[in-house]
Amino acid sequence: MLDQSPSRRSLAAILAVPALARAQPAELRILALLPLTGALGVLGDETCRGLELAADERVNAPRFRVVRADAPDAAQGVAELRRMLAERPAAVFGSVSSAIALATTQAAEAAGLPFFELNAVADNIIDRGLRQLWRLGPGAAQLGAAVAGAMGTTLPRLLGEPLEAMRVVIFGGGGASSDAVCNAAEASLAAIGIAPAGRFNAPAGEMGHAVQRLRSLSADLLLHTGSEGEIAALFRGFREEGWRPRLVVGIAGGHAVADTARAAGEGHDGTLVIDLPPVPPGHPFTDAYRRRYGAAPRSGHSLAAFSLARPVMDALRGPDLRQGMMAVDLPEGTLANGWGLRMDARQQNLRAMPVLSRWDHGVLGQL
Repeated sequence: MLDQSPSRRSLAAILAVPALARAQPAELRILALLPLTGALGVLGDETCRGLELAADERVNAPRFRVVRADAPDAAQGVAELRRMLAERPAAVFGSVSSAIALATTQAAEAAGLPFFELNAVADNIIDRGLRQLWRLGPGAAQLGAAVAGAMGTTLPRLLGEPLEAMRVVIFGGGGASSDAVCNAAEASLAAIGIAPAGRFNAPAGEMGHAVQRLRSLSADLLLHTGSEGEIAALFRGFREEGWRPRLVVGIAGGHAVADTARAAGEGHDGTLVIDLPPVPPGHPFTDAYRRRYGAAPRSGHSLAAFSLARPVMDALRGPDLRQGMMAVDLPEGTLANGWGLRMDARQQNLRAMPVLSRWDHGVLGQL
């Protein structure tokens, strides 16, 4: 007769559980591979905070733990990713910078590690056919579509002029992200029959000459992308020159960050921004953010990361990540920041559309 003691019966029950269920870990590590120092440090840290708050919400097993890794440039990002492979992360989230994303996503693909891109915009990031890469935030093409939408409605009304009468200049700081944004802006203008009066790049150290060039071009509308330091130098140049375009529209980069608005100083109020949605006043996310970090969110990057990471974490808990991600079908307005989630065949989220906002008295509000 078989021994049916409690210990034998318990062992039999354990052995009857499918291997996949037995192997489910108590904790899944998420690698936040972001620039946490340097010129992009605020954007990287703000993005990481959103990931940490999303992980905090997942109280049932397996829990998620966010592991921070500083990637201030492409080379350091690849080195950090390779070093952190020993931690056996379930996935990587990045990257703020397109240059960093292009390098680190390729390294993750070689390692067979899922990579979720949150806020690097260059379209060639997603056009390389990497199977382990998913872009959750908008790309340059989506930013360009938002520019075209604003040019067709809000901007002519604010300037009090028809499109064909505007002198539009496109200006960036250079680099993969800046070039991608400027290319998308130029393409959006061409699609509605507008030829820019000029397009050029200039770093922060040459901003005085850049402002003089903008003035010589008689720019009415400036479409600009740049880092916090470049934006601060641009508005300092406006003050020194005693002139500025009638309307400045910041596209992505550092334009949606409260630290940038403070650094830009006098004359920054009224600047428009085409980027991710800002954190609305009274949003519950602000309370959770304050409890953990002791201050208000510095930009919508934390809320975007929080919003997008939650369905990804659900998919990471499932038996088949690819199947889980392709099955997600969240309409716009579903996520906490107003976005949705639906991946196309390239593994680009189709429902993360940039919005038009405006800085007033140091507060960014969606129009």
